[in-house]
Amino acid sequence: FTPADDSFFLGERKGKSTQIIQTLLKAKYEFKIHSDLNTTVPLASLNNHRDFFGKNFSIYFQEKHVSSYCMAFGLERLTVACILLWGSDTRNCPKEIFNYE
Repeated sequence: FTPADDSFFLGERKGKSTQIIQTLLKAKYEFKIHSDLNTTVPLASLNNHRDFFGKNFSIYFQEKHVSSYCMAFGLERLTVACILLWGSDTRNCPKEIFNYE
């Protein structure tokens, strides 16, 4: 996992400040793989919400606002990673990937 920032849903102006905050607070991490094409593909992300939702929705545990995380991954990212690693011919992929038994 490497530090990351992600503000695609906020627009460019608000997004820049969110990127800075995420970086400073170490609030977002991405799991990336390296391909033979000298590129990295982020497969999953982990976001530390701290107590944002606990405070805003009055969620408590033992009289303290709760902290939360979320983890996300995209099937399209996993597909791209497989293609970058083994090519588009499924015969090159490890057999375990296509073993549905």
